[in-house]
Amino acid sequence: MGRILIAGIALSAFVFLTGCGSREMRRTIADLTGSTIVFPEELQARVLDRDTVLDGNFAEPYKLVVYMNSTQCDGCRLKDLLVWKHYMRQLDSIVTPDSLRLVFIFHPKDTAVLEQQLTLYDFDRPVWVDRNGDFERKNPLPADPAFHTFLLGRDDRILLVGSPVGRPGMWKLYKETVAGSASGK
Repeated sequence: MGRILIAGIALSAFVFLTGCGSREMRRTIADLTGSTIVFPEELQARVLDRDTVLDGNFAEPYKLVVYMNSTQCDGCRLKDLLVWKHYMRQLDSIVTPDSLRLVFIFHPKDTAVLEQQLTLYDFDRPVWVDRNGDFERKNPLPADPAFHTFLLGRDDRILLVGSPVGRPGMWKLYKETVAGSASGK
């Protein structure tokens, strides 16, 4: 019941806060909300320019997933990492590390460019590299990258969908939802 309420609030808030209420957008959000995200075993974890061994089970009860496919992984799109660094500092102040996992998944055209950008922006959080596009194959994602950011619940079902980059109202909704989840509300 609580998830249905959260999903309804998320759908309404996203449409309201973005100022875009097209029927197609509402349908996309409704289709994604509640669906399960599958994490392929083939993802390679990295921190800056080093391969890293990380638990791919993502045991934290909540996951914030940001996916960038090969049409997005270029220098301009990766500038969003600067915004995400700011967002991560905010999240660090409202949740504990064991309650929320940030999952950045990249399917780059060129892994060297991705690594260069991660180093340039001093992005020292783990990222997962999807060399073969398995994440997108296992999860029916819309073409619009605005729908490639998700807040997942304990069972990897989508609670919120939509990129908060450039959308302060959407970021506020993510923070409120995560803070409420961390406090047990």
